[in-house]
Amino acid sequence: MKMARSTIVLLVAYVLLAVPSWGRVLLYWTRPAVPAREVLGLDNLVITRGPNESAIAKRARQLGYSVYLEVSLPQASGISEAVSAQGVSGIILDPGEATQVQAEAAAAKMRLSHPGIPILVVDRTAKEPQMRGHSIVSSQGVLEASSPTEQPWLDCNLALVRYGRMLHPAQVSLYQFDWELPEPLQQREGPSAADYALAVAEAGAFHAAVILNLREDLQIRLAQGEAGALAFWERVKPYLRFAQKSPAGLQPQAEIGVVADSDYDWFEPANLMARHNIPFRILSPPDLTDGSLHGLNLLVVFAAPNQDAVAAVAKFASRGGTAVLVSAKGMYPWHSARPSRSSDAVADYAVGKGKVIELLKAVDDPDTFASDIRRLMDKSVPLISLWNALTTIAVPYQQSSSGEMVVELVNYAQDPLPVQVQVRGVFSSIRYESPEDGCCRKLKAVPENGSAEFVVPRLTTAGRVYLSARPDEKHQGTN
Repeated sequence: MKMARSTIVLLVAYVLLAVPSWGRVLLYWTRPAVPAREVLGLDNLVITRGPNESAIAKRARQLGYSVYLEVSLPQASGISEAVSAQGVSGIILDPGEATQVQAEAAAAKMRLSHPGIPILVVDRTAKEPQMRGHSIVSSQGVLEASSPTEQPWLDCNLALVRYGRMLHPAQVSLYQFDWELPEPLQQREGPSAADYALAVAEAGAFHAAVILNLREDLQIRLAQGEAGALAFWERVKPYLRFAQKSPAGLQPQAEIGVVADSDYDWFEPANLMARHNIPFRILSPPDLTDGSLHGLNLLVVFAAPNQDAVAAVAKFASRGGTAVLVSAKGMYPWHSARPSRSSDAVADYAVGKGKVIELLKAVDDPDTFASDIRRLMDKSVPLISLWNALTTIAVPYQQSSSGEMVVELVNYAQDPLPVQVQVRGVFSSIRYESPEDGCCRKLKAVPENGSAEFVVPRLTTAGRVYLSARPDEKHQGTN
């Protein structure tokens, strides 16, 4: 038994070490001609089965690239010969019509058959990172805003990345998307350098890995060394360097847990929480245990809890936490007391030092729901808050060894703006770096209600803030 357990630990460790690190960008390459790594500014190419497969793999390996072969689930069973012939660094499994859970189960079997090579699962449900303005639509001759929200709509992949982190613990979250090119000019010219930069910035800030689809004409021009193509890609490379510069050993910080299952009822509410800069982590129903809730003060449960999960929720609330059960059905221990508030939509129950809020219907307005979650947090000092940041998402991390806080910033509008930030804790040094201006500019903080308040003077697309605590002060962040 000890030997078997050691083998599993070593296998998982190997996979963790061999997969692309966070902020890593992989380019999907389809042309036999491959430019040098110095031209692209990265080390990883993704190829697929086809007539150019062997030529691309051979040339890319000669140039020092790591080559990943992307295959569909039906192709996965006969992949051994291709792995040997192409000398690839890893296999990327495209779920296709299967769910992420089914794809991970297939990947787990493949890892046993190919213990010497990483098997990764890509999420193809990701969206192109972008900001959408208020769309105006005609309804019976009357012009109306298509969304009731007061801020621009952001297509953001943070909820997807958090879910991937929960589903695939043996790999960094890996996703891929198709570019949206609705206008004829966009279809002719392809994504802009700013589009690529934003996609890279998002993956870097979320500590994920992304596969970028590169237009074939751009691939050809880059391989030929065409001046216009090289100049185009030079505008992207600062963001590639910045994304891969994030310090190691950082752990995402959160004070809210979202219990999710494969029904995805949780997905859009979690997306809106991300856009409201509410730090959260995703838990699966089996993970809903007393130990997994450490450091959280609010729990949002979208999946039907089993008996053990109900006990964990009750204990969480009794210690002072707030649990929100969405589409709550069934009988629970706290029903033995009368609710402090009750209607056809919601019921509140006092449980020990905390409470359980049962929402009796599904979430029909994710933006309002996210705002309600923010209000539930107002009783305590929030982990992070932003002002003048309607188009900005901030993601807080903590260095496990030093306790240093790092806040990753992404501005989806890509227009330079100052951003006011408040981070819980006391810090002696706050420094800011960006792809455009380098590292590092010292920022002045103002103490405010147990937090440090400061202004990032210029956030264009990506930024990173380093916050170091005083030697005699222990940082008050959560894990």
